[in-house]
Amino acid sequence: GDPRNPGASPGRATLGLPEEAVVLAAFHSGFKLSPELFAVWMRLLDAEPGAVLWLSKGSERSQARLRARAEAFGIDPNRLVFAERIPSRAEHLARLGEADLLLDTPVYNSHSSALDALGCGIPILTTRGQTFAARVCGSLLDEIGLSEAVAESLEAYEQRGLEWLTTPGRLRELRETVRRAVEAAGLFDAQRHTRRLEQAYATMHARRLNGEVPAAFDVTDPA
Repeated sequence: GDPRNPGASPGRATLGLPEEAVVLAAFHSGFKLSPELFAVWMRLLDAEPGAVLWLSKGSERSQARLRARAEAFGIDPNRLVFAERIPSRAEHLARLGEADLLLDTPVYNSHSSALDALGCGIPILTTRGQTFAARVCGSLLDEIGLSEAVAESLEAYEQRGLEWLTTPGRLRELRETVRRAVEAAGLFDAQRHTRRLEQAYATMHARRLNGEVPAAFDVTDPA
């Protein structure tokens, strides 16, 4: 499926989502979560009583533990909605459009799932880490000119999330911004990205032949 043409959603009621809720999606493997990050998510839910956290469905044990942790933060555990795993990519993209915001994980960012969200016009909140895996989502957001969605720390991530959730209409504005920015940046233009990658390889090879040491450089669109 093409994330830019996700097809018709089955509807929030079918997905177990409240019709009028602000849906914060976090479709991540359990190993990407941390107590600190989960606490931030709970504080975001506390700040926006109309929000729900839409998570990937893990084992019954993991669901029970997450619901128990939510309750320990004073959050109704029913505000954690677990999405069934479905084999059809097209069906997943169709339901993904019901999300209002994707909450990324700092240690290991969303990669292909970030592209899916952006293709569906869904804004993402992420952080910029120090490793490759922790910088992918931020790079995608930089590419489309949405660097405001890339926080430099978990504290800044929380503050940005609180700002977005408590500013009326902000998430709708961001959704429109994402849709326009993805098209303008050509994020899904595979040929353009291939040409730029080839140029990067050619530049690296030329530097090596000239006896230059490895160094960072910018890649622009070939003439």
